[in-house]
Amino acid sequence: MADAEFLTRANDILMNVYGFWPVQFAKGKGVYLYDTDGKKYLDFGAGIAVNNLGYNHPTYVKTIKRQVEKLHMGLCYVVDPNRLEAAETILAVSEFDQVFFCSTGAEAVEGALKTARKWSYETKGEGCHELIYVKNSFHGRTMGALSVNGQKQYKQGFEPLLPGTHEAEFNNLESVRKLISRKTAAVIVEPVLGEGGIIPGSQEFLEGLRALCDQHDVALIFDEVQCGMGRIGTIFAYEHFNVVPDLICLAKGLGAGFPVGAFMGKKKFTSHITPGSHGSTYGGNPLACAVVTTVLKELLKPGFLENVEETGQILKEGLEAIARETNMISNVRGLGMMLAADYNGGEVKPFIKELLKNGLVALSCGENSLRIVPPLILTKKQAKEGLAIIRKTLRPG
Repeated sequence: MADAEFLTRANDILMNVYGFWPVQFAKGKGVYLYDTDGKKYLDFGAGIAVNNLGYNHPTYVKTIKRQVEKLHMGLCYVVDPNRLEAAETILAVSEFDQVFFCSTGAEAVEGALKTARKWSYETKGEGCHELIYVKNSFHGRTMGALSVNGQKQYKQGFEPLLPGTHEAEFNNLESVRKLISRKTAAVIVEPVLGEGGIIPGSQEFLEGLRALCDQHDVALIFDEVQCGMGRIGTIFAYEHFNVVPDLICLAKGLGAGFPVGAFMGKKKFTSHITPGSHGSTYGGNPLACAVVTTVLKELLKPGFLENVEETGQILKEGLEAIARETNMISNVRGLGMMLAADYNGGEVKPFIKELLKNGLVALSCGENSLRIVPPLILTKKQAKEGLAIIRKTLRPG
């Protein structure tokens, strides 16, 4: 655990925008973390739905070691074999034509928004730049991403943001219909709300968005930074709903811990991103792209996604059983290994700290919910181990 002196030093010289936890992790193995005192923790947070392959994954580590010894960084103007392989690998399992690699999820969102606005400007006219997003959404912390964030607390103190943005209601198609016009460039939505509470989009809503965007010639953007890359049991979340967007944003699980993001799209839209109109110094570097290919190949191995669904179902059913037993949690929801439950015992964050004391790393989301997003390699036995810690923490003694 982190001592008081360490946390004092951290708070003095680091901008503490997170509320640092009283722990220092020294290493990880599989789905477990170990602090500086050697205490073992089961990880149900995965670096905020990032570490899909867990810690110290042998193939992942081998890829990074091999590539860093060869070439870790190159010129963005030069297409190395790693970038081409990563692009071919991800496009082959998607519905898209082109991909742009960047460094973060917020950068992927920025790129998708820019692409949609440039397409709209060049095909529909100068005034056609407006964006529609939904309440309780989260798309990142850069100024463009903040402009389409549906959570006011993240915007406070940073206004004015991008003009021409409009907030609709999630899972309420009529609210989007009322806002859409000839000036609309894009609608952006998470197929499963992440920070907003792990709330899946309804089939009717997502299908309706697709039809509405087609009707009005508007770009449909799916932000799958948290819900994509196997998290809900399919490589892309849109596959689960069988609704294909025009542009898609990825990060987090795409690099399974290595900083990398991407956005992909149909050429109808991406062809408007021409030399000089966009870029990323680190985007598509050889090391990041080697990692992307390795991660995708692991996710595509026989049985991997089936484990996400099966073990995720055990987690969900276990949470539902705890809800019935204790009444301390309720409204269990989510898909695959992207789950949440409302916490009924007061503020959820102190409960998260109690779970940490008992050896489980978990997260919060929404207004007051427990968020469960473990590494996707979690086994059924480990799922039950984590459920036992949650049950014990809710019913001490």
